[in-house]
Amino acid sequence: MNMAESTSTVVILLIGILCIAIIQQSCSINVDVFCSPSEREALLNFKKGLKDSSNRLSSWDWNGSEDCCSWEGVGCDNRTGHVVRLELQNPYADGYDEKYYETYERCKIGGEINSHLLELKHLKHLDLSSNDFGGSRIPEFLGSFQSLEYLNLFDSGFVGKVPHQLGNLSNLQYLDMGNGYLLHVEDLQWLSHLSSLHYLDMSSVNLSKASDYWLQVTNTLPRLFELRLCFCQLATIPPLPHVNITSLTALDLSVNSFSSSIPDWVYYSGNLVYLDLSSNHFRGTISSAIGNLTSLKELHLQFNNLEGDIPETLRNLCNLQRLDLSNNRLKGDISQYLGGSSMCWKLSNYMNQSNETVPKSIGHLSKLEHFIISENSFSGVLSEVHFAQLTRLKTLEASSNSVVLNVSTGWIPPFQLENLDMGFWELGPQFPAWLQTQKDFISLNFSEVGISDTIPNWFWNLSSRFHYIDLSYNQIYGEFPGLLNTNSVDAKVFLDHNYLRGSLPRFSPNITQVLLSKNLFSGSISHFLCDKMMETSNLIILDLSDNLLSGEIPDCWMNCPFLEVINLGNNNLSGKLPISIGSLTLLQSLHLLNNNLMGELPSSLKNCTSLITLDIGENRFSGRIPLWIGQNLSFILFLSLRSNNFSGRIPPELCYLNSLQIIDLSENNLSGSIPHCFGNFKYMASNQEYLFQHVDFENDNVEYVETTPLVEKGKVFDYGMILNLVTSMDLSNNKLSGEIPDQLTDLSSLQNLNLSLNFLVGKIPKKIGNMKSLESLDFSRNHLSGVIPQSMSNLTFLGYLNLSYNDLSGRIPSGTQIEGFNASSFFENPRLCGLPLKKTCSNPGNHETQAPKPRSEGNGDSICFGMIEMYPFAIALGFVLGFWGVFGPVIFKVAFGRA
Repeated sequence: MNMAESTSTVVILLIGILCIAIIQQSCSINVDVFCSPSEREALLNFKKGLKDSSNRLSSWDWNGSEDCCSWEGVGCDNRTGHVVRLELQNPYADGYDEKYYETYERCKIGGEINSHLLELKHLKHLDLSSNDFGGSRIPEFLGSFQSLEYLNLFDSGFVGKVPHQLGNLSNLQYLDMGNGYLLHVEDLQWLSHLSSLHYLDMSSVNLSKASDYWLQVTNTLPRLFELRLCFCQLATIPPLPHVNITSLTALDLSVNSFSSSIPDWVYYSGNLVYLDLSSNHFRGTISSAIGNLTSLKELHLQFNNLEGDIPETLRNLCNLQRLDLSNNRLKGDISQYLGGSSMCWKLSNYMNQSNETVPKSIGHLSKLEHFIISENSFSGVLSEVHFAQLTRLKTLEASSNSVVLNVSTGWIPPFQLENLDMGFWELGPQFPAWLQTQKDFISLNFSEVGISDTIPNWFWNLSSRFHYIDLSYNQIYGEFPGLLNTNSVDAKVFLDHNYLRGSLPRFSPNITQVLLSKNLFSGSISHFLCDKMMETSNLIILDLSDNLLSGEIPDCWMNCPFLEVINLGNNNLSGKLPISIGSLTLLQSLHLLNNNLMGELPSSLKNCTSLITLDIGENRFSGRIPLWIGQNLSFILFLSLRSNNFSGRIPPELCYLNSLQIIDLSENNLSGSIPHCFGNFKYMASNQEYLFQHVDFENDNVEYVETTPLVEKGKVFDYGMILNLVTSMDLSNNKLSGEIPDQLTDLSSLQNLNLSLNFLVGKIPKKIGNMKSLESLDFSRNHLSGVIPQSMSNLTFLGYLNLSYNDLSGRIPSGTQIEGFNASSFFENPRLCGLPLKKTCSNPGNHETQAPKPRSEGNGDSICFGMIEMYPFAIALGFVLGFWGVFGPVIFKVAFGRA
């Protein structure tokens, strides 16, 4: 055998031996490996401390499988059988949907993380995320797992101080404590020991005590790829002489309180793919050095105080896919600097100071899917050229700009939009014909776009899954289709402020908000509410105000159990308020102003205990003011019963409404005295900021604003957005008697007080000057006497004053505030003197005496019976009344006694 043959034989033998070894090794791997009894015991004891309401850990059983490696969430080393993974995260956390909220909550594990877990000495991976260990602290013994590489405590409900013992996990590569709202740190130095760390998320953990050195600590982690410190109450970015965290690919410092300029080291972190500095107070300009971040795919700088021009070097960011510069004071147009970034799919620049025309270069972004430039000052004309290459566009939000869309009648857009917001553009006067090509839209805003046309029939067939339609504030006319249907849950329709007429349409029960106010709809609302389809209605807001609706309010309110706002004001509705209105236990706002409703308020209304606003003014409701308004409706902030036929005394139970900001009982037939406890209204007496609760739907940034008329300063004002800043008490034009309670002067935050056209007597309260917030004060046409208190000159905000037609006497108080009013504020008080009246007070001790002149019991515009031409009649009437008051009972007794 020669040398070559022997060598070949040796090689063959070696290969054979190697194959046998591999086969043996393979066989040994395939042999079933069970977890050790001690680790199985440890897991069972660990389970004892847990709360598992959904029974997720049912496979962990003393009498179940002996192999704990087969248990739910347990992973073992295939060779040794040791437990190396424990994955107990909530299975419904990924792709969280409100539809699965109850399931998500039910599947949360809670309880105690007990020390039996320490028996798992080979544990490398521990995931307890999206559970609820509320009240428990992060166990210090977690720092004893020397082999641990992955620790996920995201949104797990732990509280208290983050233990520094975690710094012992020298092999740790992944640490997530995000959504740790109840966690805080005393010291972050332990982080510097985690030299192997690749991923760190401490979002929402309170790091305020580490605000001066958090950066130096994280800068010691050279292998760190992702750093997420969102909402950590950080206030400063310390100087960084030497940048060590050069491996960073993702940096999130959003929602903190940084007020400096963006630090230079950020611009030179060349590996960054994701950068979020949004919702801070960063100021100054964006450096041109931002062009160094050529790897960036996402850049978020929105909600800061950045200013100046958008840097041209943005064109260097060729990989950019998402850019958001919104809510700053930046100038210029982003799109012209993104020519090299054909990858960009979301561009957001709303609420800045861009005041240029939208350039045609926007059409170069062929992969753009979301384009958001709302609330800028863009101007000019957009044509088909601007959209020619935007074939992938799904979202166009560009409202509140001065833009005109000029396209041909037969234009067919290259895109299929899902979200379209062109509010305040010029699109009219015809309804845009190109819209009928958009079959996928979910959200559409054509508010105030100058359309003066009918709504074409094809519009309502475009999408059966629309979520939001806003055609408000146009001049749209014609009749509405009989049924508006959608498959989308929580849909909203706003057609208010148009000229739509005919009967009210029917709506899909999925629609939650319907605003049809200020149109010309007529007829009954019975079919709208009592239709069989409405028996499962999800309606939350219904505004049919300012139309021509008539007939009775139907008794079908039980069909809409989720209603929070009803506005039927300024129509021609009649009859009584139905009993079923009391079934709306979630109702917060009820407006029935200016109709022909009558009768007493149904007692079932006391079940609407969530009411904040009750406005039933300018109707013909009668009877006494129900006691249950004060006893049951304790959250009311705005109460208006004005211009009705309510009679009797003002119930003291109204004083239970401590939160009242506005009370209007004017123009009724109320009698008796003003309750002294009216001085106890908390919001009118305090100097705190008022908290009028509008209904706000944050999911679509839709807010329903309460609007109501108030009589103030002698005029009617419609308050809307600023209604939360108004406090008012109006008891005018009734038959109230007695004195003005001194307690009213405790209402130091009251702005409007009107007690005119009553039969009040006595003096103006001496401490009237304590009501320092008064802007309007009207005591006219009463029987008040005595002097005007000098303290009234302290009312420095007073813009309207009327004390006319009383019997006030003496000198009008000096001071620029009072002397600034004209003489009409003091007319028909014959014994008053001094400026601004022409009557001087040279002999103030010799006043002419004259009885006060009674006023008419009319609606406020009648002239007193004391007018000169009525004087003889008044004397005769007084004689007759006096005669019968004395001799009438005697004559009556004698006459009937003889009978």
